[in-house]
Amino acid sequence: MNNRFIGTHCREDAFSVTGWLVTLVLLLLAGCASIAGYSISEQTLEGYARQAVQKFDQDQLKAGSPLSLSVNKLDLTLAPEGRQVVQLDLKGQVALNTVIMKVPVDIALKIEGAPIYDGTEKAIFLKRLNVLESEAKSPFFNQNFQPAIKQSIAIISQILETVPVYRLNEQNLSERLLMMTDLSIHVAEDRLVITPVGQ
Repeated sequence: MNNRFIGTHCREDAFSVTGWLVTLVLLLLAGCASIAGYSISEQTLEGYARQAVQKFDQDQLKAGSPLSLSVNKLDLTLAPEGRQVVQLDLKGQVALNTVIMKVPVDIALKIEGAPIYDGTEKAIFLKRLNVLESEAKSPFFNQNFQPAIKQSIAIISQILETVPVYRLNEQNLSERLLMMTDLSIHVAEDRLVITPVGQ
């Protein structure tokens, strides 16, 4: 084989590998720069939270759970009055589906909680929920049957603590890099800012 051909071929391979490495380094640098202050908009969080609640209800149905949760309205507000919390304003129905009948409770809740990142789930959950306003009605309960109403509200609060308001997407380079480290969350007026701990 011609030595000149071998040398040329090797140089081409070297240039190809070098180009690939340069591209990779540039991508990583771009990703590192972006995760210094990676943000998720209020609108994105609101849409994700709606879908997450719907998925929870579908999973409950598939698992044969008698409890169902449907949400007709869900509004999400970041940093109300400048505080480090996320506020949810929702209306919907929680129902207990028995063999004999369905026991529905129409609910309207305004709650707030602190966004906490779960490194195992790679997702953000609302914890330490505080109920600001609540209303619940059911054709099976009158206003004097408050224990059942309060229990329905407590169930909703517990459910919402298990439903992520956002899950990091490994298909996104910046979010995949975020998954590799511990994260802190800052709640801004119209966005959630995620940064590696210590930055």
